[in-house]
Amino acid sequence: NTEADALADALSQYSDLYRELFGITDIRSQCVEYTSSMSLQQSGLERLSDVDGFAAAMDSYVTSFKVAFPKFDATNLTIYLLPSFGRFQAQARTFHDKPVLLLDSNFCSTVMRGNVPSAFVHHELFHIYHGQIIPEMRRGTEDFFRTGQMPSLGTLLWVEGLAVHCARQLNPHASDAELFPSAAIVDATEKDYGRLVKEAADSADNATMQSISGFFYIPRLDGKSIPQNCGYVIGERLIEQMLKEQSLEQIMSLRGSELTSAIRRAAAQIVDGLESPNQSPQRNAGSHSSSDYSPTPETPSSLVPRG
Repeated sequence: NTEADALADALSQYSDLYRELFGITDIRSQCVEYTSSMSLQQSGLERLSDVDGFAAAMDSYVTSFKVAFPKFDATNLTIYLLPSFGRFQAQARTFHDKPVLLLDSNFCSTVMRGNVPSAFVHHELFHIYHGQIIPEMRRGTEDFFRTGQMPSLGTLLWVEGLAVHCARQLNPHASDAELFPSAAIVDATEKDYGRLVKEAADSADNATMQSISGFFYIPRLDGKSIPQNCGYVIGERLIEQMLKEQSLEQIMSLRGSELTSAIRRAAAQIVDGLESPNQSPQRNAGSHSSSDYSPTPETPSSLVPRG
């Protein structure tokens, strides 16, 4: 397979990264499967092949993030555009004790058609920033990737909700497709919003795959109907509710029982509001249901978790 061999040769310089972060020791076998199963969109690849343009865009995104969060340290940050072999859309990690942002080239070339939006990158940069402000959160993230032990559902709602919230604040006109793993999540979540918020809050301190499934990463294990990855939407709404009582910095520092209590209090306030006369779930200001590219639930890459 000439195409797979060429790709494997190009990726060989990143063998340490693939091995240490994902346990991939045979890049060529991954490339064979990747090139035979993935549908790469030529126009998207051509846009991404403009290395100078891509680098300039990433530099501008990092700069705008630093303006909003001056304490963000991008000194040793490296951004990689590489095949994830189906593992993620984007991921913020630590490699050799330095922050790295990994963008999946297949997702960016097909679903995003080569246009990597600032909201998508700002979401991941916030994860890196959050880990810089709260080092134990960064350590917890790496422990999860190393051991596979999930954090609690509440922790995931908190971490991802903060990232979505801040990405929206920096990009008020971003579409749902730019802010969430798929464009369909928001409308699907709002159809059963109150029940989903209550269930998420009730399971906030639960770290089992049963409780996390559906809300994040994998389809619901118990067969109940739940919009895939709806935790991103619910997490953002919970953060917005918390911000009525606490500052962003205070919310970023929550942990343990304090975090669980804050999530349950915010959820109760949301549900109470829904049960009040003439109240219904409101789409966030600046949220749009369509864009130049809109991932659909049937698109394989849209089912892969965003970091």
